[in-house]
Amino acid sequence: MTDTAPPPNPYVLEVTADDFQERVLANSRRGPVLVNFWSRRAGPCLRLYPILDRLSRAFGGGFLLANLDTDRHGRFARRLGITSVPTLKLYRNEEVVETVHGFESEDSLRRRLSRHAATPADMALRLALDTLRQGRREAALQQLAEAAVAHPEDLRIPLTLAKLLVQEGELDQAQRLLATMPEPLRAAPEAQDLAAHVDFLLSAQAAGSSAQPADPSERRFLEAARKLVEEDDLEGAARILADIVETEPQWSGGRARRGLRALMRMIPEDTPLRAELRARLPGLRT
Repeated sequence: MTDTAPPPNPYVLEVTADDFQERVLANSRRGPVLVNFWSRRAGPCLRLYPILDRLSRAFGGGFLLANLDTDRHGRFARRLGITSVPTLKLYRNEEVVETVHGFESEDSLRRRLSRHAATPADMALRLALDTLRQGRREAALQQLAEAAVAHPEDLRIPLTLAKLLVQEGELDQAQRLLATMPEPLRAAPEAQDLAAHVDFLLSAQAAGSSAQPADPSERRFLEAARKLVEEDDLEGAARILADIVETEPQWSGGRARRGLRALMRMIPEDTPLRAELRARLPGLRT
């Protein structure tokens, strides 16, 4: 650290030998505490502190950063096994779960911390799930919607929101949400599976109407949806979709292909049906 005080950071503590038990070990029972053993006489310590400050802000309270000055508390630091600085020790439930000796890059430290510390996205998702467990579904939907905007890179949040919308019967809204996610998120297998499931549910609803589409592939797709949703006939639905993919591989923008991929992830390995579908459509990726 430098003699110039960093901007106020609510996630940083200055600790001593006298308050280590209270400020580090006791706090570690509530969440991760990263102890930075440092000396103003060591250049790597001075280069490391701005990185630690940025990470503590980026994690938004996912861990506390506790700085211990070894120039003032050297004997205590040696009792903790500190023989050189900088050294970082991450405490959780009063136990050391990570140790870093010397200077390390920001990316490397971020990866280490991510294994133990909650990110702002983690905390936003946890808050919404806690609200949902309290039975406040509308409030949870609102929290998830706000979290999806604040953390657009986190796939878990829109998927959780979409699943909750499906449970609420808001299928059109769930479909729009999944369709408007950023492309890297839409390409994730979990997102594709959920989108296919929503498509099946909507198609099963349409299949119950009196009007039947003129397109034979559309009629067959509706039949597959009805078999899956209403009759729980996974095998029958998969075979119908395979028929569509064989005759019209790019029908409706690959809709049948996406649906079949989703169904194949539900079929256990080493089963005759899976072997049959792979033999019929060797180019189908699951």
